[in-house]
Amino acid sequence: MQDLTHSPSIINSKSDIWLAGGLSILVLGALSLFGLLGSTDLVLQNFLILTVLLNGTHFMASYRLLYSSRAYASQYPWASYYLPGILLAYSVAAVIICSSYQGVTAPLDLLTIVATLYLALHYTGQAWGVTSTFAVLEGVRFELSERLILRRFLRFMAFWHVVWGIKILWPPAAEYSSYVRLIDITLNSIAAVSLIGGLLCFWRVGKRLGHPLPIRVVTPYLALHTWYAFLYIFPQSIFWVQIFHALQYLPFPLRVEINRAHVAEGSSTVNDWRVMLGYAAALIFTSALIFALVPEIAEWATHGPNSFWLAISASINIHHYFIDGCIWHISNPVVSKELFAHTRKGER
Repeated sequence: MQDLTHSPSIINSKSDIWLAGGLSILVLGALSLFGLLGSTDLVLQNFLILTVLLNGTHFMASYRLLYSSRAYASQYPWASYYLPGILLAYSVAAVIICSSYQGVTAPLDLLTIVATLYLALHYTGQAWGVTSTFAVLEGVRFELSERLILRRFLRFMAFWHVVWGIKILWPPAAEYSSYVRLIDITLNSIAAVSLIGGLLCFWRVGKRLGHPLPIRVVTPYLALHTWYAFLYIFPQSIFWVQIFHALQYLPFPLRVEINRAHVAEGSSTVNDWRVMLGYAAALIFTSALIFALVPEIAEWATHGPNSFWLAISASINIHHYFIDGCIWHISNPVVSKELFAHTRKGER
């Protein structure tokens, strides 16, 4: 493995492209080509190992980052203390109500709805954050108008995601099929405008700079639109989209972990492989406990519909989305310093 310490990248320039979305485009395309995305066999239960290794670890990575020290957690009191307390209290109340009154599911349904719709802001927000990070590493400066254009198009896709989520949660009756087709045409037109308009904006930035933008700056934006295209055609592919979303996220807290180790121990004494393996082992262990062991225990204890695990899962999702919305702002000097400490960008 190459020395990561002075690489102007998150991991390295080639793997950044694949992890940021390039691999997802390739794999989703291959699964579609072989007719596998429509298969009901490719579901979460059959790929628990991927959930533990990737999806679960990306949740644990955000907790590791937020609660790495009391001082750091105190900078974000809503993410660290207030929201978790509210979610815990609500989840306990929801489980008690739904367990006590047969047929009552509204309190838990609300958690699921919030998590599903909040996911739209999370996906699009991460796409912008990854794009912005790679732009900084490549020395690309977006003008204010360019940032506004790209972020507005991403809000279009957040709206697309919300409506798609509502349709999945509440499938419309057959008599509304004509309205559904109209909504689909409208939303897909919005998605096409977002994709084409965003790529034109990237082209304009490259023209202003005098050279095409590096591919890793554009990849997250292109990957997001690819994910949504597959979700529209194959709603079952949501599991794979979640996996690739997690894969896109994980290099960033990993980079912060490595950079923190260099600061704490001194660059001359830090072995990046040791840090990475130790970090991965800790995340995988906690992910396995929460996303493999806890559901099994809950199912064994409740002998039926698992309201307990549903509440935990939805709360973890909501909290994770909120954490990322708080801590991943590279305009924040502390965040920027920790993320870019391995490059000259971190010296500013």
